[in-house]
Amino acid sequence: MPPYALNAYAGAVLCAVDGCDHLDCHAGPFLVVFVGTPSGLETWVSIYSSETGVWGPSVSIDTGFNQVDGKRSLLIGDALYFSLGYGVSILKYDLGRHELSEIKPLPVFGPVIFMEVEDGALGFVSELNNCIYMWVRQADANGTRRWEEHMVMELETVLPRPATQTTYEVVGFVEGTDTIFISGSHVGVFMLDLKSRKVKKVGESGAYFFILPYMSFYTPGIKLCFFL
Repeated sequence: MPPYALNAYAGAVLCAVDGCDHLDCHAGPFLVVFVGTPSGLETWVSIYSSETGVWGPSVSIDTGFNQVDGKRSLLIGDALYFSLGYGVSILKYDLGRHELSEIKPLPVFGPVIFMEVEDGALGFVSELNNCIYMWVRQADANGTRRWEEHMVMELETVLPRPATQTTYEVVGFVEGTDTIFISGSHVGVFMLDLKSRKVKKVGESGAYFFILPYMSFYTPGIKLCFFL
């Protein structure tokens, strides 16, 4: 592990094979990107390579009191995005340049979930006052990137009406789709497609920090072999 004490941390495992389609790359070389906020005001990033077997040099950035919060990272192109301060700002790590930058402030207050939207743009969804908001980071005519409100959806129009007062929170997403997970106190966890507005209950109510869906597949006609 990187040689610094941590108060908060997150990470990501990436395929290290150039040109890989990432459909069956579980046995190839990989990179581990480790992000941590030690005591102080800096957030550090270190990378481990399975090919060299060592951790590379670290890079850091002053993020003030906004610690990396451990939620799932998002890979878009050659950049990894991590949540800071439970949605206060975003940490961007450029894999090619080995550089860090901070995107702030976000136009909402509260927990957010990052998503890749149309044309590979960075977006996020958040819940506020029983509504789902989606914001997308777009470039204006001068090339300056700004957050633009992309969608607003009232939850009472798509979710079952609860018998008691309910609070909601977006707790996950399905990568490569427009599907998010919403946790509602007293009513359970729902999977919501933002485009079709289709809803499916997938869990009971509870304390959910983040939901990470796992997907697997195999090609029809190929037998699965098990060795004991």
